Amino acid sequence: MDVILPDSLHIEVVQLDMPKYELYLSESEDFIIFKPVIKYQDNIGLILPLTTYSIYQSEDTSFKRYDILQGDAESFTDFLEVAHDDFRTANRQYGQYFLHINTLMDNMWFFEFFDQCRQRNITIFG
Repeated sequence: MDVILPDSLHIEVVQLDMPKYELYLSESEDFIIFKPVIKYQDNIGLILPLTTYSIYQSEDTSFKRYDILQGDAESFTDFLEVAHDDFRTANRQYGQYFLHINTLMDNMWFFEFFDQCRQRNITIFG
């Protein structure tokens, strides 16, 4: 089935660039949840992992399609999954990143992780 769009409909495609990486930490019982977010211009914020690399926004007869570079999300998730073995398992099984609170301090892991985030310009909140 073909869809015929009215001539008055305008779709603007915006390539999102200059990502800002943020990591939000929260506590849930004996676990710390790590919520990775990528922020772009136009107040676009995306929580990882992503299921799509385009976002659509509409206003009256105009539409915007924001395209995200796949590498922006992949580099962030790759960094997290390499940072701790439990992150990869948690993300694959539950779709989020978390660690037991006792695991954070094993071998000073959190301090090293925090420093690695700082070196990669990842801002940590929480």
